[in-house]
Amino acid sequence: EISPQSNLFCIVLLRNYKAYIQAIGDLNNLFHSRMRNIIHQNDTIYSLSSNGRLANHACQLAHDHTDGVIKLRKDQLQDGGELEKVKRKRRLDFLDILLFARVSVYHR
Repeated sequence: EISPQSNLFCIVLLRNYKAYIQAIGDLNNLFHSRMRNIIHQNDTIYSLSSNGRLANHACQLAHDHTDGVIKLRKDQLQDGGELEKVKRKRRLDFLDILLFARVSVYHR
């Protein structure tokens, strides 16, 4: 059964995902633009430019989205059933490998 709350959650996730994809595209374009402009090679000058501010904003959006995905997956793995299901998988997702490696380092 799909509740209005889960519908809203899906809409918010989709909106965040679209913003993330847009931010990655913007970062790609801004990077190439920066490489073509000799003045923007200087970090201080670039950070004061409009492109530098756009790059900073896009980078923050990308980091926020990535942090959210990691937190969501950590929360899912806190559920014992999900953790056991993932451990039985033959091939793990890259994020799961990183999270398991991090947990095993802390439990040594």
